[in-house]
Amino acid sequence: IPAYAALSRDGGQNWMWVWSSGPFDYTPIVDISAHPRLDGLALTGHWGYVLRTPDHGAGFRNVLQSHANILVDWGGGGLAFAAGRTASLGGSEAYLSRDLGETWIPITGTRLARLAINDLEADDRLAGLAFAATNDGVYAFFGAGGPLCHDARQGVESAILWLGECPPIMA
Repeated sequence: IPAYAALSRDGGQNWMWVWSSGPFDYTPIVDISAHPRLDGLALTGHWGYVLRTPDHGAGFRNVLQSHANILVDWGGGGLAFAAGRTASLGGSEAYLSRDLGETWIPITGTRLARLAINDLEADDRLAGLAFAATNDGVYAFFGAGGPLCHDARQGVESAILWLGECPPIMA
C-alpha cells in the first residue's frame, strides 16, 4: 500500500495528490513542515530520509538519507532541522541545514545519540534555536549559524546540544 501526500489551496475544500511512495514501497510520511514565509517550499520527513519540494509538491527531491524516523521543522534565517529516533540503533540522529533544506550536516553529538527523540520544534524567529523532546527531558540546539549562544572556540559552524538554559560562552 503506497503512502500519499495531498495539497489543498482552498482551505481543505479540494485536494490533489502531490506525492506517492510508489505501489511497492510503503514509506509513510512521519512529519511535514511548510516554510513559514516562502510559498511552496516544504520538507517531508520519512523513515530514513527527507524530501524537499520548492514548488507546492510539483516535484520532490531526496535531500537527506538517515537511519531515523525523521521529524522536520524550519528555523529562522534559512535554517531547517531534522531529527528522529533510529529504528534499529536505539538512539537518535539530528541534522541541520543552513540553505533552506538543500544540504544537511549531522549535529547529533554524543548525548543525543543515546536518547530517543519524540518531538522536534524550531523557532522560526530566532535563527539557531530548536528543541528536541527526548526520553530524558527537552534538549535545545543553540547557535546553529545564528547570533544566539555559541561556543566561541568552535565558531558558528557548530550547533551545540545542551540540556536546559543557554550554555556558557567560552572566551
